[in-house]
Amino acid sequence: MFINHLEIDKNRFPLRLLNRLDPRLRLAAGIVCIALVIQVRDYTILAALFAAALAVLISNGRVVWMRLIPINTFVLMIFVSLPFGEYLTAVLNNTEYHFINSLHNAVVYAARINTAALLYMIFIVPLGISALSGALMKMGLPPKLITLLILTYRFIFILWERIFTATLSLRLRKPKTMPKLTEFRAYAAMLAAAIISAELRSRKVMTAMRARGFDGVFPVTVDFK
Repeated sequence: MFINHLEIDKNRFPLRLLNRLDPRLRLAAGIVCIALVIQVRDYTILAALFAAALAVLISNGRVVWMRLIPINTFVLMIFVSLPFGEYLTAVLNNTEYHFINSLHNAVVYAARINTAALLYMIFIVPLGISALSGALMKMGLPPKLITLLILTYRFIFILWERIFTATLSLRLRKPKTMPKLTEFRAYAAMLAAAIISAELRSRKVMTAMRARGFDGVFPVTVDFK
């Protein structure tokens, strides 16, 4: 499936060097770096962090680009909504509106989001769900929260599979002369059906897990020092 091509290759240099770190240390470092990026306001520091993170992931260029596309769709919404929202606030409060300040804030938010996403791909994504859950378990996170994390991760792939299959089916069956409004309605109905189908599929997965002895908590199978 297409989603399988969006995996970060952790064996490529320089990510291969990070693989030698303890997963707990790597997870903690990722959280600290992302928290620092959220607090940074200076253009120069943000640009340097973004360039450094991009240089680390340069060997995974296509995967990084495909992952950043949906993130920057949200960023475009910020560029539109933030200046407009601040303009309405200035009008309602009868104060002076500063377009440059609004644009500056939008650019800073965009740089923060993209840099945080790249750091997430460097430190956390290559760990994999098994090593990540093991690190969280050894860091003292409650087992029920870890189980919820694993099940949520599993359901995302089930939902993606249903949406991908339904979208492909609609594209193959729709006539070329279908009106746009009818097409949008078809996609909306398809999305609702995909969510229901994924929910039913998740129930089957849970039934199969219980039949195999699942007692509500996943054992940590990844051991590390």
